[in-house]
Formats: sequence, C-alpha cells, structure tokens
Amino acid sequence: MKVLITTVVDSNYIAYAPIFVYCCKKAYPEYDVKLVLRDPCPYSLGCSTVNLFNDFPRSQYDTIALRFVVPPEVYAGYDYVWITDIDIMMMREDPQLANVHEKQMAETGLCYSNSLRNKNHYMGSQSLSGLHFATAEWFERVEQERIRYYHLLRRGLIGLYREYDGVMLYRMCERSEVGLPGKYKLIKRHAGIHLGNFRLFSDREKWADRIPMDFRMQWLRLLEKQAFRDIVDQACIESPMVLEQVNLLNSFIRG
Repeated sequence: MKVLITTVVDSNYIAYAPIFVYCCKKAYPEYDVKLVLRDPCPYSLGCSTVNLFNDFPRSQYDTIALRFVVPPEVYAGYDYVWITDIDIMMMREDPQLANVHEKQMAETGLCYSNSLRNKNHYMGSQSLSGLHFATAEWFERVEQERIRYYHLLRRGLIGLYREYDGVMLYRMCERSEVGLPGKYKLIKRHAGIHLGNFRLFSDREKWADRIPMDFRMQWLRLLEKQAFRDIVDQACIESPMVLEQVNLLNSFIRG
C-alpha cells in the first residue's frame, strides 16, 4: 500500500509548509509527502515538490480549488492520495489514516472517501469537504471533469468565492458518476490539528472538540525536539498568521 499526502500551496500560506511536512513525516513515516507549489518556496522542505499553476489567474480562493485539478501523472504509482489543507498538522491515529478511509470505502462501495458538507456551507449538501482520500480508480474516472475544471480555472472563470472547492469537487464526482458519500462528522476527519480552527473559531469548547487529547500530547512531544521548535519559530517570524495560531494552540493545550 503506497500512500501520498499532498496539497497545493501558494505564497500566502507557504510559511505553514515546513511545519506541515515535518508533522506528516513524524505521523506517517511510511507515507510519502509531495507539495504542489504555485510560487517559489524559500525553504528546504525535505519532501518532493512540483511547480504548477504559477501562470494561472489569482483569486483569494482558487488555490484550494486547484488541488483537485492537479494532473494525475503527479500521483502516478500511488495506491491512495490524501489531499488535505496546508494548515492541518498531521497527527498519527489508531487505526491509521489509510485504514480509516479503506473501511469507509468498503462500506460505501465508492472509489474515494469524503463527506457531504452540512447545510451551513455554501450549496449545503451539494458540496464535499476539502479533505479527500482518493484511489487511482477515482483519478481515472473523473479525468474528463478534471480537465474541464482545469481549463475553467486557467481562464479565471471559477474559484472566485469561499468554499467553491467543495462545490467543484461534488460536481466532478456527480458528473463522473462515481457516486456520492453520506454526511459524516468532519471534526473526526481532519487527521491532525487544524491551525485554521483558531482563525475560524474563538470558542475554546470548539477547539477542544476539534483537537483531541492525543493530538495535543503529540504536539507537545514534537515541541520537545529542538529541530521542530526551530521550524515553528521560523514560521512564526515570517507569518503573523502562523504566530497567532501557534500561540493560541500552545496556550490552549497548556491551559
């Protein structure tokens, strides 16, 4: 079983990348990590990278949509591809990530694992989450829709509003007739600490729901390593957003 963890990142969020890669490798050393870069990366990441989409039009929300139109050759040779957010710091779970999604695919009969959004998101249940576990079969079956949306994004005609990525992914699956999943608890599907929680929510109870105790302990163990602290410190120097979120996370964990 060969698994790849990936996402697309641009200069606005590149400061998260070194922390993201470090957490991925510590959580799942048996998996590979590959980042698709829209802009030059000033860091030595210690993972594979691919430069794409640098000549595409820019909007506030198009980068997260681009992660679902990456050409399939980027993922050649992998049984499973986990497409996630650059600000979700992976933490190991038991059962592990691939086993969780294999179980769901066995139950649904689908060639991918995802969840419908809830009614509070744009388009409600006609949208999928941005956390997508895909098989080689999924990439093959949605290829025509991927190409279509790739060209629409290249022309700057879509990807212009928040949460469009989930709407686009839903439509790709629907039009490709690969089937659609049910609605599952997205809180349980992050597979790591989503630093964006500290941007989206100010309620400590919501943070507690989304960051289980085991994840908190794993984060503290990572911070015991000087190499990890150096990476986090550098990211905090270069990004006020990372600094604020890391400070809130550490304060929350330590009480």
